[in-house]
Amino acid sequence: MRRFVRTAAAVAGLALISSVSYVAWRAVGDRSELSEGAVQEVSISASAWTGLEGCALSPALFEIQNKLLATASPLRKEEGAWIYRVSGEFLGLKVREMEVGVCDSTGSRACGWGSYVGLIVELPFSEVRQILQTRFGIDYTEELRDNDVLMTDRPVLSEDKPGRSRLHCDPGAL
Repeated sequence: MRRFVRTAAAVAGLALISSVSYVAWRAVGDRSELSEGAVQEVSISASAWTGLEGCALSPALFEIQNKLLATASPLRKEEGAWIYRVSGEFLGLKVREMEVGVCDSTGSRACGWGSYVGLIVELPFSEVRQILQTRFGIDYTEELRDNDVLMTDRPVLSEDKPGRSRLHCDPGAL
């Protein structure tokens, strides 16, 4: 229940922190400034991922997502999520893209789906599944959900596209 309250508060925008020391913003290529319309890449440190192994967004990761929505150009916008180029490691896997849950075409996160996060790993599904099973003894394809609101209690592994995998946390029935 505590994780639910913490996540709900974050979705409502109550868990913002004042500085983002966890992130190094840079445009792809050799540009040193962000320019509107350019695809940016965000390097995310291991400490910002803390809590996501239990599908809880850290205040740092929540703020990174908000900053992406406010200032960065997504690779693409899909219904329910905007996708950004990132670099970092989660569960020992190199993450290349992050899907940020949105409620509408303006990028609002003021709904349950605003807590969705998906991480894209550029490795085949079967390879990622084997790596995670070997490393942690857990089959991440088996969903583990909260009994009350059906939120994921750990990331769920699925195939994104051939050669790419997705680890995601979703809000269930929120």
